[in-house]
Amino acid sequence: MKTTTRTPKQNRSIQKKEQIIAAAMLLFSDKGYYDINSKDIAKEAGVSVGTFYAYFKDKKEVFLCLLDNYKTKINESVLARLSRIDSIDSTGQTDLAISTVIETILSTIIGVIKTYPKGFYNQIIVLSKTDDDIKDRYNDHMSYMAGEIGRHLIKQNLGQDNPLAMDVLSKFIVHLNEACVTLILNEDNEALGQDYKALYANMLSMLLTSN
Repeated sequence: MKTTTRTPKQNRSIQKKEQIIAAAMLLFSDKGYYDINSKDIAKEAGVSVGTFYAYFKDKKEVFLCLLDNYKTKINESVLARLSRIDSIDSTGQTDLAISTVIETILSTIIGVIKTYPKGFYNQIIVLSKTDDDIKDRYNDHMSYMAGEIGRHLIKQNLGQDNPLAMDVLSKFIVHLNEACVTLILNEDNEALGQDYKALYANMLSMLLTSN
């Protein structure tokens, strides 16, 4: 779905658009995507319905904007963290290196998710499976992240530049990303966190060593 979101240039217009986005985030998180409409978002934002439509085509376009912002924040945060890992393969201990990657990805994604309402993340997961436009955008973000992480792993001599492996890696990253919400909802269960880290480290190891 190609978005038609208007890009405001004046401060007042920027503020109104941000009000709409913030209101949508609140309503999507508290009430759910399917239980609100554009009028509800406009009312929550304190703007007219006409003003809403001056910036967004419909509520889906607002959600896609929120999703883009969310995924961009995750992608940038993960890649920034990975770039600070100095020669994780320098010890020659591949298992340790892969565990470091998993730990870095998990902790970074969880850190970003915690800055958003839990309800919003749940909506992303549901809509990425039930709405084609949102699913496509979600998968685009996951594929981009997988490609960047794959390049990092190759740079660290932990994998081969294999298109098929990158496709599998993208699916792996999706599962890893979704696992983070389970960890957040079970924050008091440290053992569960360790189980997830071990599970995904083993999965990534098998992926990188498969032909």
